[in-house]
Amino acid sequence: SSGINAEYGGYTVTAPNSLTSEGLTTTLESTVDTTDTTYTCKFTFSGVTLSKDTKVDVVTISVVDKNVLAQGTATISCSLTGSQFAPSTSGWFESSTEKVTGGVYTINKGTYDGSDAQTMTLGKTTNAADATYTCSFTINGNELTATVRIVILTITATDVMIEVNGPASVQCSVSAAIADPSSVVWTSTLSGGALSNDDVTNGNFVQQGGTKTSTLALTSVTADDTLTCTWTIGGDQFEETLQVDTVTVTPTHNVALSGTTFTITAQVSGSQAQPTVAWTDGSSNAVTSGIDNDDPSWDSNTGTYTSKLTLSGLTADATYTATFTVGSSTVSTDVNANIVDITVEGTTTYTGAPSSSVACTLTGSPTDPSAITWTDASQSPISDGSGGYTIVHGQHDSNAETKKSTLTLNTAVISSDTTFTCAFTVGGVSLEKAVPVDHVSITANSASIETGDTATVSCVLDGAASTPTVEWTDSSDATKTTQDSGYTVTAPNSLTSEGLTTTLESTVDTTDTTYTCKFTFSGVTLSKDTKVDVVTISVVDKNVLAQGTATISCSLTGSQFAPSTSGWFESSTEKVTGGVYTINKGTYDGSDAQTMTLGKTTNAADATYTCSFTINGNELTATVRIVILTITATDVMIEVNGPASVQCSVSAAIADPSSVVWTSTLSGGALSNDDVTNGNFVQQGGTKTSTLALTSVTADDTLTCTWTIGGDQFEETLQVDTVTVTPTHNVALSGTTFTITAQVSGSQAQPTVAWTDGSSNAVTSGIDNDDPSWDSNTGTYTSKLTLSGLTADATYTATFTVGSSTVSTDVNANIVDITVEGTTTYTGAPSSSV
Repeated sequence: SSGINAEYGGYTVTAPNSLTSEGLTTTLESTVDTTDTTYTCKFTFSGVTLSKDTKVDVVTISVVDKNVLAQGTATISCSLTGSQFAPSTSGWFESSTEKVTGGVYTINKGTYDGSDAQTMTLGKTTNAADATYTCSFTINGNELTATVRIVILTITATDVMIEVNGPASVQCSVSAAIADPSSVVWTSTLSGGALSNDDVTNGNFVQQGGTKTSTLALTSVTADDTLTCTWTIGGDQFEETLQVDTVTVTPTHNVALSGTTFTITAQVSGSQAQPTVAWTDGSSNAVTSGIDNDDPSWDSNTGTYTSKLTLSGLTADATYTATFTVGSSTVSTDVNANIVDITVEGTTTYTGAPSSSVACTLTGSPTDPSAITWTDASQSPISDGSGGYTIVHGQHDSNAETKKSTLTLNTAVISSDTTFTCAFTVGGVSLEKAVPVDHVSITANSASIETGDTATVSCVLDGAASTPTVEWTDSSDATKTTQDSGYTVTAPNSLTSEGLTTTLESTVDTTDTTYTCKFTFSGVTLSKDTKVDVVTISVVDKNVLAQGTATISCSLTGSQFAPSTSGWFESSTEKVTGGVYTINKGTYDGSDAQTMTLGKTTNAADATYTCSFTINGNELTATVRIVILTITATDVMIEVNGPASVQCSVSAAIADPSSVVWTSTLSGGALSNDDVTNGNFVQQGGTKTSTLALTSVTADDTLTCTWTIGGDQFEETLQVDTVTVTPTHNVALSGTTFTITAQVSGSQAQPTVAWTDGSSNAVTSGIDNDDPSWDSNTGTYTSKLTLSGLTADATYTATFTVGSSTVSTDVNANIVDITVEGTTTYTGAPSSSV
């Protein structure tokens, strides 16, 4: 109703003062409108004013967040009110994506009511996570929006386990509530309805996290129950149930002997779920061993679960607590272990010895045993006065908590180690202990060694009821102790469960020796002889040619005892007959010896084997090698009737060869040692070379060198190839081209050929070796050398090579010249000459 310009507070007006081709646009921007307002724009021309009204439409968009349980269905709404205009568009969006009906969504955009309002809804099923949506209305070109949340509500109600008729405190909590719940109601299946709010304590609502906890306290629960907590939040109700599981816990106490192993048990029954169990001792320390929860195992029909705790080594009464846990609930019970002891008094005796007795004393029992019995080794009961036995029970001493029972033996019927058992019945539990009556045994263990080794012999005393004194003597009955040079004696002064073992260790035995161990009990001395068996193991390494067969041996001698085991090993693997191996372990000859052999075919590489004999528990070993021997003998080529020097070498020989013999096929036997020169044997590498010098060889020959190494013979052959070398000289005119030739015949292999001139310079051109070519039938090979431009005599050398052998010949080129004397004449002229 009054004019507005740019000077007004809260307004911005634009009013251009000139027209454009698009006309003229004026605007008013207001920041002060809180209710619907009308603004009028006016255009005045030469006394004429034109005007139009515009409206600022102030609207309200109302939304309410919703809680929903996971996978539940929720419907949120968005309401527009106070609008003078119908929205041109409306919709729901998540991020920038419009939601439409389909899948988990149901969209209802609503319609403008023609007055001032429109309401939209979004329904979503199977909600799995919090989600935020935007509702949008477009009115007069302006998009108006609001955000709405669907929030997953979590209700936590934990099952509890309690003892029958015990109290129970249970909790039900919500988290991510959009507002403080208006109420929570507890109901009981056992009670058949809602429970009193007097038993309920509700905590404060925590805005951050949307949490609140309700606690229900029950003074006594007589049977299993299902409790339901129902929360009202934003007009919606949400509920959760929990189980109250009432159980019975039963301990089974036990009475046991001090230091023995026994079992106590705790059982829970009526449990809806299988519990876990933990045991603690009287100091609340966790017990982690000896627990058996599988005998019997969980019985789901009766809800029964039994835990057994096996205890060992207890020497005093103790109380243990078994705690059963299901979820976060526990029930527990104390179980008592009552410890007593029986002290036994055994004896050592022999058949027909004077009367002797054994006794048992019960200690730690505040009450007199209800029964005492004795049984023999066959568990047959013994009666007082029967079979030559007498039983006397002492009085129970309530102050000392002891009672003694004595059994007098009939030694005439005891001919070997035996055991009697005394049994006391305390608190319904029969407690027993064995009482040994012993004939002792002595086991003497001899030792087998090689000379220079340390020998250890021992005696094991078994079955002794008391500790004897121990002594060692040699064959002259002289006592041996650790103070004697070369000896170490161990003589324990107490018995173990394995008896008593005494040892004598000697470093001075080079021959078989006897030592005696002696045990003395209360004036009685028992003894046994042991032997130090000094043996020899003999082995010899073997050479073998590659892919050849070798047999190695290992001989045990001087042994008084048969080996308990024997064998051949490579590294730690025992070799057995099969494939390339033939194993013969031999047998002990009953006197002092045993020989084993190992045969191997197709030896391809050096190998080391260990032969092993186990005698008296001692493993005695030696190593033997199979070494690949290499013989090198190189073929030679010489001229017929020429001398020859040939060599034959061995390498990797295990020892200096004892001999080398040369034989000749041409001569038909062995050659004279006068023509043989043998080099020195080189230990490192096992090498030796033999050289044979022949003054004249008239024809091809096969030579064989035979080496003897470690009693074995090894041979190799070489060929002596005798050839004839024939030069073909030539005479030629000075400066002309001509050919000289050299020919080898009788060669076993095609040679190569090289030419040199008189100054030993190589000739590389003019050589023709293919006309004719190599003739393998006759062993003939011809080389031609074409020469040009020579003006003086010259000599060339042709050298033929096969392997490392060469033969050569000189070929002469004889140069001559012809000088001519011509003339001039005519027909009928006087005589003339040239």
